[in-house]
Amino acid sequence: MRRAAPQTVKTLSGAGTVSGSGTLTATAGIFPGGSGAIGELTLAADVKVVGEVVLDVSADGMSDALAFAVDGTYDVSGLRLAVADPAKLDPTKRYAVLRPNGATLLGEPDVSALPDGWRLRLRNGVVQLACRRGLAILLR
Repeated sequence: MRRAAPQTVKTLSGAGTVSGSGTLTATAGIFPGGSGAIGELTLAADVKVVGEVVLDVSADGMSDALAFAVDGTYDVSGLRLAVADPAKLDPTKRYAVLRPNGATLLGEPDVSALPDGWRLRLRNGVVQLACRRGLAILLR
């Protein structure tokens, strides 16, 4: 069986589909919505995602998202998530950033580029970007 060649991209604009198996490699950033528009990029089955995905968010709680095929298995350990304009993040909102749609996601994305206090959480089958909540008390 011949292995598919990696699909190397600099940027992807607008909602759409990346098809074919192999590796989707981002050499710069993947902007699902393009030009500040909120969008969803759908990845075909069995694609390894490598590189940085820069997500746009809006004041109403919408955000760019990567959607995955239902029957696929994806390695997201090489995926780095970032936010285009962290000042737009509203700590009272949760932003859907990965839509597994029942697919199997392997590994964990790199979240070191996310703003302090923000983390990923799985809720209702969607991976969301959410602000940490709660009270931490240090006892001495």
